[in-house]
Amino acid sequence: MLVERGVVKVGIEIEIPTWKNGRNYTAVVRDLLNAGYMMGGEQNWREIHTYRCRCEYGCGLVRSGDVFVPPLVSATYDASLPREGGEFVVSPIVLLDGGLAPIREIWDIVTRDAVWTDQLPDRRGDRMCSPSIHLHCSVTLPNVRWEERREEPRRRPITGDPLANDVLHALFLFGPELLLLADTAGVRRGLRFRQLLRAADQGGHHGFVDIRAAREGYLHVEWRLFEAAYENFEYVEAAAYLSGVLTRALVERANLNRLMAAGLLNSFDENELTIAVFDENMDAVLGMVSSERFRTLRDMVLTFIDDDRRGYEILSRLFERAERRLP
Repeated sequence: MLVERGVVKVGIEIEIPTWKNGRNYTAVVRDLLNAGYMMGGEQNWREIHTYRCRCEYGCGLVRSGDVFVPPLVSATYDASLPREGGEFVVSPIVLLDGGLAPIREIWDIVTRDAVWTDQLPDRRGDRMCSPSIHLHCSVTLPNVRWEERREEPRRRPITGDPLANDVLHALFLFGPELLLLADTAGVRRGLRFRQLLRAADQGGHHGFVDIRAAREGYLHVEWRLFEAAYENFEYVEAAAYLSGVLTRALVERANLNRLMAAGLLNSFDENELTIAVFDENMDAVLGMVSSERFRTLRDMVLTFIDDDRRGYEILSRLFERAERRLP
């Protein structure tokens, strides 16, 4: 992807509920330390770090949004995972022709012997776990100075931010189609932590996307749709490209307006969608997919990946797999 058309950065959060064959959180940390992807020593990671930790051993650096070569990893607990699990947060890479190659070794270390399950109690013990991957995608247009795109350390609510709300609205209008693309991994969790709503729980934090920052020439979106497909790295790479390309497109107001107009022209019943989401009825949501909206989304995505042959091929295959399931 040509940086002249916007610098696309992608960071990933990998959630693991448990491992098999005797492997555990400690073994993963040891392997990451030995491979040079974590800071500190084993003594600094004996216990998993708290959520939103910003310690000197890497948590703060990873969450800064800065690019490190090689990428840096931190490990924290997540309330949606069992106590024996963990969330491994990878610092962002610049998405170029090589795709996710810079983090492939990290992925292989973290997911080695990982077990996908949603049948273990979460950290609080009151619900079942929900493993996923989250993708942080940011795009900076070439004429935006660094000082203008620095983000505040804490996430701000988007209420009252017209641009952020417009981005969320445009993506919401294609929620069923985005879910269809995410549902090609061979594993499927519920909708509790990826609600296809504009007013999702926890101030939007449990929505299918979280608009972290939106201003002229800069957009940062956390994509929460995708599955923890431990044995399907092409799916993970397709998810990263899809997130990056859509973020790249929507950073420009003209593209945002085109996508919103197409979504409104072929709109769905919002009440019907809301009921399906709160019932966690995946089939009902997927039954709302529109072939017109699907084609619009596909055409926009493939148009904005024309400068990356690998990305174009990966995304073409993703859309082909999803298209076979159109209602």
